[in-house]
Amino acid sequence: MADLANNPGRAEMPVERKPRFLFSLDTAAAVPLNSRESYLKGWFVPADEEAFELWLVVGEKRIPVFTGLPRPDVAQNHKHELGFKKPGFVVRFGRPQPSESVRLIATTKSHDVVLADAIPCQGFLDAIEDVAKQGIRVDYQYWLAESESSLFWPELDVASRLSALPYRPLISILLYVPESHPYLVTRCVESVLQQHYSHWQLCVARDSVPPGPEYVYLERVASEDSRVKLLPASSGRLSDELKRALNAAEGEFVLRLDYRDELHPFALVEIARALNTGEDIDLVYTDEDEMNFYGKRLRPFFKPEFDFEAFLSWNFIGNGAAIRRNLLLEGGAYTTETDDPDDSGLLLRILERMNPSRVRHVPKPLYHLRIGHDATAPLPRGLKRRSSKPVEDYIARTGREAVVWPSLFPESFRLRPKLTSDTRVAVFIRTEDGSLQHAALAADIDRGRTQVYELLGSGADLLTNTAQTAGSRSVSKTLRHLGDFREDVFVFINRPLEAVNHFFFEELAAQAMRPDCGLVTGISLDLKSHIVHSGFRRNLAGQLVDDYAGLYFPRCDYWEHFSVLRSVYSISDEFFAVKRSQLAALGGFGAVSSNRMRDLVQRLVALTHTQGAHVLVTPYAIGTFELVGRTSTVHADVALVPSLVGDTL
Repeated sequence: MADLANNPGRAEMPVERKPRFLFSLDTAAAVPLNSRESYLKGWFVPADEEAFELWLVVGEKRIPVFTGLPRPDVAQNHKHELGFKKPGFVVRFGRPQPSESVRLIATTKSHDVVLADAIPCQGFLDAIEDVAKQGIRVDYQYWLAESESSLFWPELDVASRLSALPYRPLISILLYVPESHPYLVTRCVESVLQQHYSHWQLCVARDSVPPGPEYVYLERVASEDSRVKLLPASSGRLSDELKRALNAAEGEFVLRLDYRDELHPFALVEIARALNTGEDIDLVYTDEDEMNFYGKRLRPFFKPEFDFEAFLSWNFIGNGAAIRRNLLLEGGAYTTETDDPDDSGLLLRILERMNPSRVRHVPKPLYHLRIGHDATAPLPRGLKRRSSKPVEDYIARTGREAVVWPSLFPESFRLRPKLTSDTRVAVFIRTEDGSLQHAALAADIDRGRTQVYELLGSGADLLTNTAQTAGSRSVSKTLRHLGDFREDVFVFINRPLEAVNHFFFEELAAQAMRPDCGLVTGISLDLKSHIVHSGFRRNLAGQLVDDYAGLYFPRCDYWEHFSVLRSVYSISDEFFAVKRSQLAALGGFGAVSSNRMRDLVQRLVALTHTQGAHVLVTPYAIGTFELVGRTSTVHADVALVPSLVGDTL
């Protein structure tokens, strides 16, 4: 802390009295946020309570410093010296040139006082390495420093490359600004002004509270940039204000921005690039990360490719979505009846009528969700359980036979299909797995609806083995044709199975009986609880990949991808369930035998894609297998590596 006072000099020489200050920087050097920006923070208060302003001077440029931040630590230590409890300040600025000095000054009506001169600015990578030496994990920070720039066009080429795009739509950004700290509002709006894609419009709705510094700033920006449309003050609900902004929007696409959050400078460039893929796109969503109060980026959220089944359980689209404006209007956007904080109900109404091919994912973290609304308090957005009403309304609209249950994490739901009491299930195990398989299944078999069959190793012969009471003989009968069976769902188990979870067969049967399901599996584990199989998707290179193969099951999830029902491209033959009509479409049991399960799965997958139905993976059916002697049973182009983050990046 520095106590800056003027030397009174000689008594007979009258001098003008200069103000005294209490002041401290939290760090000796400016803290780099990324390769472009740094920030400086600390606390400052005049001992005489004289009016003042703080400025950061970078070279010849003056940058205003935001003051009035709560600093309870300072207030506690200097409670007798401070007349108020918000002495904190912060300033965020672009990285200076090597020839530019950085100074922090305080100004009053009559004086400029240099608080700190020649403030050093550390390089981003150097700062990360210093933090890493303290034993703090900085994986994402390393990635930002070393790899993020490679995701984007070189800044010097952006203008020429954008001019070459045949389609450059106007993108309207909706922003509602309540009474708030001017730092948050300024950082949010500046992130729009700094977009490399210039064909945007910012529609700002605001509260009718007495104008504060944040509104003065907005009025100045609107007067200087015609792309900023500042709507008259109002005092409506959030949904009403966003509706006003939407009605004022002129863009073909609309993106909602929270006043606490920021956009990456390339956010709109990447959205425009996605809209120039040669296909008709109605919705583009980007990855996101979190940002602390000062601007440090944390916890990336690399989102999955679009999957409507997963979206029903969990709104993974979240922030950073640009949607065609006419679809928002048709979906009744921001009406009082459909108001929900994360827009999940609105998105659901739009997506259920949309062809999935018209949704595009940009796998780059371009939306920054701020996780602190002031310098000290966290902002736990996204952690509260959201309402199930949008999903229940969807079920009522579409007539889907399902009930909504709480799911495995607070932001999600489980749509549990209704399984009628007369649905019958056939479970097929391999003959060579014998009595051990019967014992492993016994605890979860509902004998009222389920029959177990043994599948012979060659041909299409199926041996029914109906176990009687202890000591009695089993009754065996060989069956060869689909007509020999009366069951509705067929579950095939093709590995030595040790255990299954409760309601394993009921879950597989319920999903398989859905009209839009062609094939369903669950999660396969080995005896050490490592994932053997969790479904395949195609990566950017066209390979089939299993995102979770080899990971330890209780700690494998990444932002809850694993914890919801998912639609995948293909599956292996560890175990799977199929309804009667699907098997009949392939010619019945002519393709069924224990040594040709891979072929059966591939044919079922191909049929399912032709039908436009789903290949599903449910996290509510988990089988544990002994993998001794296991051979590969997947497609030739499968890359058996966990690849979610690496592929998305």
